[in-house]
Amino acid sequence: MKTTRAIGMLADTAGRFEVWEAEAGAGTPVVWAEQRDLAWGYFGAQEEAALGTAWVRSLFEEPERARELSGVFALVAVDRARGRVLAVGDRLGVQGVYYARGEGTWRVSTHLMWLLQDLGHDGSVDPEGFVAHMGFGYTGLPVYRGVEKLAPAGHVVWSGEEVAGSTYWRGPETGEAQLEALGEALRAATPRQAVLGVTAGKDSLALAAAMTGGPPRWTGTFGVQGCADHLQGREISARLGAEQLTAGVCGPEDFGCWASHVAFHSAGLATASYVDMAAFVGRTVPPGATFVMGEGGECVRRFFGAKPVATLMERYMTPVEYLRRTLALPVEGYPAGLVEAVRRPMGPVGDDTFALRFYRTARMPGNFSLRQAVLAPLGPKVSPFLDSRFLDGAYGLSQWWHEDSRLHRALVERLRPEFLDLFDTPARAAVTTQDWEGRFAGGVGEQVGRMLEDTLPECGDVLCAEGVRALLERPGRAVYHLLRVVSFARARQMLRNVEAISSRG
Repeated sequence: MKTTRAIGMLADTAGRFEVWEAEAGAGTPVVWAEQRDLAWGYFGAQEEAALGTAWVRSLFEEPERARELSGVFALVAVDRARGRVLAVGDRLGVQGVYYARGEGTWRVSTHLMWLLQDLGHDGSVDPEGFVAHMGFGYTGLPVYRGVEKLAPAGHVVWSGEEVAGSTYWRGPETGEAQLEALGEALRAATPRQAVLGVTAGKDSLALAAAMTGGPPRWTGTFGVQGCADHLQGREISARLGAEQLTAGVCGPEDFGCWASHVAFHSAGLATASYVDMAAFVGRTVPPGATFVMGEGGECVRRFFGAKPVATLMERYMTPVEYLRRTLALPVEGYPAGLVEAVRRPMGPVGDDTFALRFYRTARMPGNFSLRQAVLAPLGPKVSPFLDSRFLDGAYGLSQWWHEDSRLHRALVERLRPEFLDLFDTPARAAVTTQDWEGRFAGGVGEQVGRMLEDTLPECGDVLCAEGVRALLERPGRAVYHLLRVVSFARARQMLRNVEAISSRG
């Protein structure tokens, strides 16, 4: 077996298996082996004792064995003797695995843009999937024509014309709160040589409280100077006794570079608002260190509040007037129709249950897989709330534990009660962490406008250039929609104009 740092993996049913190795100091760990009859690779930041060629071979017939793996990962294997490919993804689908049929073979990749380029794809979209993506900011539907994504806890084998899929894990339905075990799961999933991302939020505070066996090597925070994340991050770092790494946000001079990184590595599906986090991981996190995030903690909190469906549509979906102005596709029945389409397969469940399932089965594999795509090429990222021990111990708990973030508070009280003041009264500031509206007025908006003028000519089938320009004149809340639009437009340009990028390799 070999271990290296990589950007991603790609395989097909013709027997090809490739690892795109990263530059020194970058990339996510990949463990892989290549034999005449079997090649396989595991892409993920957590070490796994189960890995071995014989064990991987058994996965073709025994999908349930994938439960032995944890965290955020993808495993791809090519059985050359029988002309078949296997792919297994993590339990919540945060590491994307994409697949498509092309030139007589099935092709599978952990990197969407690499797969699209390999297919010679022109960036054409599935209309329903594209509207859903622009509405939610992510979707379980195919966005690019002919390209699909592995479902959470997905296990799929492609062979000839056959596609055999299954789900190897489902969350527990009941459970009791074992706080010591849950805290230990969070602590054990955090490597010592790590940068623990700390903010003014409850998820990172719970992770900091779990570091009872000693602090991480560093804490890390990015954002506009004077924001609440900086204020509370500084306090958490001091109490832990860890060295603090801080960074600001991308200015107009480097926005284009990092927006192009986001567009390329997510194939334009991640919002360009990820530029600041990407720059932090790429520039501030030391080479060789793992970035630890609190993502997934919302899956055991009442994220959408007392009126979850209304909150989802009003605060976490693009306003319909922005879509009508900027999309060259119909948006009738939006947003209620889009929410209903997601809700219908869940059956007759109440709003709170729907919101919880939506977060775990749509937002996590959607929104957070796009952030994973942006960060994985820069360095390893670990999410302790997605460790299998935490999922198995927490996902069956009553939703009573989710109200007012009771589980998080109980963990903090049990593990590090001196942090309760930060939990109950988190830092506040007049300026937001990224202050996009202020930055748009301060020069970033001009850069976005230039990028759009350069890229919109490639997008006439899906975007209305005049509507996009109109939003740019008085953006307001539309900033967030424009950051999504510019990412897609840049990626479309990359796919249709090879001179617009330095392609893989």
